[in-house]
Amino acid sequence: MQQLDTQLTKRKQENRYRSLKVYNAEMLDFASNDYLGFSKNTHLLKKYQEYVSQLTTLGSTGSRLITGNTLLHQEIEENIANYHESPSSLLFNSGYSANVGFWSTVPSRTARILYDEHIHASIREGIQLNPCTHTKFAHNSISDLENCLKNSTSPTFIAIESVYSMQGSIAPLVSILEIAQKYNAYVVVDEAHALGTISQYGLCQHENVHLHPNLLARVFTYGKALGCHGASIVSNRIVTDYLINFCRNFIYTTSLPETEIIKIKASYELLAQTSIEPLSAIITYFRTKVIELELSPYFTLTATPIQALIHTTSTWIADLEKFLLHRNIFTKAIYAPTVPINQPCIRISLHTNVSFESIDYLLFCIKEYIHSTPI
Repeated sequence: MQQLDTQLTKRKQENRYRSLKVYNAEMLDFASNDYLGFSKNTHLLKKYQEYVSQLTTLGSTGSRLITGNTLLHQEIEENIANYHESPSSLLFNSGYSANVGFWSTVPSRTARILYDEHIHASIREGIQLNPCTHTKFAHNSISDLENCLKNSTSPTFIAIESVYSMQGSIAPLVSILEIAQKYNAYVVVDEAHALGTISQYGLCQHENVHLHPNLLARVFTYGKALGCHGASIVSNRIVTDYLINFCRNFIYTTSLPETEIIKIKASYELLAQTSIEPLSAIITYFRTKVIELELSPYFTLTATPIQALIHTTSTWIADLEKFLLHRNIFTKAIYAPTVPINQPCIRISLHTNVSFESIDYLLFCIKEYIHSTPI
């Protein structure tokens, strides 16, 4: 216990200590991933209640391979595959579980995995569980990726996110697929933060590369823009069948109950009818105001809902989070190991529930803090 307490004390001293907080719904929310406001959508709630009334069971009763598989599960998986123009899809209980499951299972021990240095922790976890060789490449760097591929003699998998979760950068997807085809490598894309933000379908379909021969799989997470829970891996039938037979995260996990499956169903139905233009307008407004207020040197401005204010000192970032909290603004300070140790940041998440006026207020408060506490 002494060793645990020592590690916790050290983390507090480094301003990287984590604790659970209850979000106050009356605060201005610039932290959640509810990009399209689906979690509070009254139409979606009504549709969900309508579907719930048709159910005969609340629990899942077992794993998918025992008693947890239903016709509804299979119907939704077929619908997801059709929506994303793919031969097959497989549901998982979360995006974390899907990523760990794929990367620990599909690449063989003789394979090699190349992963972007900003890749999500769930993908890193899956890679670390795999005995194969793995190498990181510089963030969004085609030249560094090619250098890694030149030295690869094994079957190679490339792990990327379409939209990176902490700083909001977008992967150069077309170029990555071109270089993958040149070296006969497979690309796997985590679309968690692109579904419903870049387009109603994610980045791969937006860039019209979803049928590319070197695109092996896409991972879609439903706790972000879809406002519910769960995830799916969209791929070909061979990958799906392999996961069903060998993926421990799938085999030994109690399945999502039908109450969760119908949320995914209802959210996809609403997503197909929802324009992302209101969200795009909010992103554009934020970027414009940052430039107008001469705050752009402090931000990694992106074309996505994720905007990051980066600083080299975690204390400065922690104090800014508290400063905003006292002004009724909820943002989130992010520290290592989630981000590089010298790049702590305030992660600002934009969504359709924020107004232009609230953006003005947020940026005014940030400017006030910067002037009172110079970087």
